[in-house]
Amino acid sequence: MSQLTFSYQAVSLPSFPKAPLRCVQEKLEKQAYAFFNILGDEALLSQVEEKANALKEGFKHFVVLGTGGSSLGAKTLCDLKNNPFGNQKHHVHFLNNVDSHTIEQMLESLDLERTCFISVSKSGSTAETLCQTLCLMKALEIKGMDVKKHFEILTENKDSPLTQLAETYLITPLNHHKEIGGRFSVFSNVGLLPAALMGVDIRALHRAAKSYVADFQKDINNNLLNHPALEGSLFAFQAMENSKPIAVMMPYVDRLTSFAQWHAQLWGESLGKKGKGSTPVPALGTVDQHSQLQLYNDGPNDKTYTFLVEDSRKKGLVPNAYVYTDAKLSYLEDKTMGDLLYAEARATIDSLIKVGRPLRAIAFKKLDETVLGNLLAHFMLETILTAELLSLDAFDQPGVEESKRLTRDYLAEKQAS
Repeated sequence: MSQLTFSYQAVSLPSFPKAPLRCVQEKLEKQAYAFFNILGDEALLSQVEEKANALKEGFKHFVVLGTGGSSLGAKTLCDLKNNPFGNQKHHVHFLNNVDSHTIEQMLESLDLERTCFISVSKSGSTAETLCQTLCLMKALEIKGMDVKKHFEILTENKDSPLTQLAETYLITPLNHHKEIGGRFSVFSNVGLLPAALMGVDIRALHRAAKSYVADFQKDINNNLLNHPALEGSLFAFQAMENSKPIAVMMPYVDRLTSFAQWHAQLWGESLGKKGKGSTPVPALGTVDQHSQLQLYNDGPNDKTYTFLVEDSRKKGLVPNAYVYTDAKLSYLEDKTMGDLLYAEARATIDSLIKVGRPLRAIAFKKLDETVLGNLLAHFMLETILTAELLSLDAFDQPGVEESKRLTRDYLAEKQAS
C-alpha cells in the first residue's frame, strides 16, 4: 500500500486517453521495462549486499565517480542516511563533475588508504568519468598505492575504454544492466551499491517500489483510472498544453534535495524532445520561499508546482521563545522546529492556491525507504505515461549524444593546435 497522499489544487483533470494507457499496460504485461523487472530480484540484492559488506570491511570512504544518471539516483538514496556533518562509520561521496579544485580538495582531505573509488558509466565511454578515473588512478600510483585494491568499476559488459582500463589494472568490473539507462538505474546496482554502503535498507526500498508498480498495474487492469501516476501525467500534460512550460518541484525535506535533482534529469531527458516537454526546476522549502516565492506568487502564471511534504509536526527542538519579554515571538512558544517547517509548507501552498496557481502536494508521515521507494516508482511511471501522452520515446537522448560528440571534437582540436 502506498504511503503517499496526493492532493491537487486549481486544476481539473480529464480522463486518461485509452490508446497511450493501453500501450503502457501492454509493456508492463510483457515486462518491457527492465528497471521495474529487477524489483525484488534476489540475486541482485544478494550480490549488492555481499559486495557492500566486503567493501565496508576494508574502507571508510567511498567515492562514486560518475555523472547524471550514474550518480543522481545513488545520491538520492544515500541522502536518506547521510549525515553531512560526518559522524558516521562509513561515508559515500559523489564526484559528479570535473572541477579540478573539488577533486584536489578530496585528495587532500580523505585518508586514501581507507578510500575506495567506484567508477560508474553504462557506456564505458563517458568523458567525464574516464577523466576522473584516469586522474585518480594516477594520483594513487604517485603515492605508491595499489590501484586495483582501491577501485571498483561498474559498466556494461562490452568492449569500451572503461572495460579496457579495468583489464589493464586487473579489476573485475561489476555489470551494468544493458537494458537500463542511467536515469532509470536507481533500482539497479548503480543506485543500490552506494545505498547499501550508506546503510540504506535496499530490500525495503525494492519492496515499496515493486508494490507501487503492482498496485498501478492492478488498478489499470481493473479499469480504475484514478491512480496517482495517471493523475500526475495528466497534470503535467495539461500544463504543457496550456502554456505552462515550467514544472517546479519543491520538497520541504532537506534529504529530498537530491531527489528533486534526480527528477529534473529523469523528466528533462525523457520528455524534452521534438519541441515538447517542460522545464523541471528543483527548489527547496523553506529556502526558496525567500528566493523564489515572490516570482511564483506574483510573476508569470507559466508554472506548475509539486510539493513534497513530510509531517514534521512535534519533531525537533523547541526554541526558547520565552526569553523575549515583549511577546513578539509568542507564536513560537511550545512549538518545535518541525512545527515551523510544516507551517511554512502549508503557508506556501495556501498562498499559491489563493492566486490560482496549479499545484499538487504529496504528503507522507515519515521519510524512509518505503516512502522513497514509492516516490521513485511514482515519478518513473509518471514520466513514462507523460511520454506516451506526448508520443515521445522516453528512453533516448539525441541532444545529449550530440554534446558528447562535440566535446570530444573540441578536445581533439585543442590537442592538434
